[in-house]
Amino acid sequence: MDKQPSRRHNSRREYLLAVGTAGLASIAGCSSNTSSDNNDPSDDSTPNDVDAGTQQWTFEPEKSKAQGLTVADGMVYVSAGSGSRDNEHGAVHAIDATTGDQQWTFETDKFIDVSPKVANGTVYIAEHPPDTTLYALDAASGDQQWSTEPNGDDNSPSSLTITDNTLYFNTGFYTYALDATSGEEQWKFDMTSGASAAPKAPPQVSNGTVYVGKKALDATSGDLQWESDIDGRIESKPAVADGSVYLTTWGKKVHALNAASGDQQWEFDTERIMNLPATVANGTVYAGPNGEKLHALDATSGERQWSRKSHFSIPAVGDESIYVGGGEVDDGYFYSLSAADGSPNWELSSDKRVTVPPQLDDNTVYFGTFSGTVYAVSR
Repeated sequence: MDKQPSRRHNSRREYLLAVGTAGLASIAGCSSNTSSDNNDPSDDSTPNDVDAGTQQWTFEPEKSKAQGLTVADGMVYVSAGSGSRDNEHGAVHAIDATTGDQQWTFETDKFIDVSPKVANGTVYIAEHPPDTTLYALDAASGDQQWSTEPNGDDNSPSSLTITDNTLYFNTGFYTYALDATSGEEQWKFDMTSGASAAPKAPPQVSNGTVYVGKKALDATSGDLQWESDIDGRIESKPAVADGSVYLTTWGKKVHALNAASGDQQWEFDTERIMNLPATVANGTVYAGPNGEKLHALDATSGERQWSRKSHFSIPAVGDESIYVGGGEVDDGYFYSLSAADGSPNWELSSDKRVTVPPQLDDNTVYFGTFSGTVYAVSR
């Protein structure tokens, strides 16, 4: 029997470290060129007179902690989960983006740690294994439209991607394509084959191609188009822009590959394992190892534009600002940074470290913390 939703209508910080504004030597766009983070000319002074961010509202799930969020059509959809394997709880909460009021909740008996995806009036979510189930919910009411379990695969999706009414995800063993309307499987690709075996990396879809790990697959058929031989395990989602694919690896590097051929264009050495994805906007790649530095790299050459020391989350990028958070477990913070040089526009203290990456709408940035609380802050 289909599940139905329950409805409830209801500081200043001194942790500001340096921006390294000096770039490294210019890098030509070819596979042999490498840029490095050696001799980073960071300034460790503390900027003064940084404005405080303006908090609009917070939301705390009743039975579990926020694990991911998505903003769409004036709503914030929050995935949540908590408990041990023998006593799990999961939920999706639909929250009014302006007021923070909850509109509906869809509950499951499994942990949900994947951010919801929203398209064409439907919210897609996935439970944690074992016996992983994917759900499609009506975005307005939370009513279940369909559910399915990946055939013969007991791993959960690392992330969900939807393009052209097709839902794509990777479990580590297989990358799947499902019909987003019915949940029927269109194809699956064995990720344990080839040189880059079974990374549980989220897929990215662009121009008829699914980029997942070091592989490029035809989005319609699932056929392999190319596979890169770059070093290092990949667990993060590729970024695709202007004919290039940007990958971060456990080999401590950011790679730019030609999206059509997989040939390497440049690489940047971060000197730390990279388990967070790159973000690309306005000709700049933003990437860095978790808890270390955020680097801004020229998307064409890989030349570093600036770096900022900070424990940080995956950034969200607006037209002129970058939004990023981090901190210690019991001492969180969130920043708006200048996209031009990484200097802080404003800062906001949070109850715990920022663990749910920020999402943007026109006027507000949304993020979550280790406590499970969701924040809405004016941009």
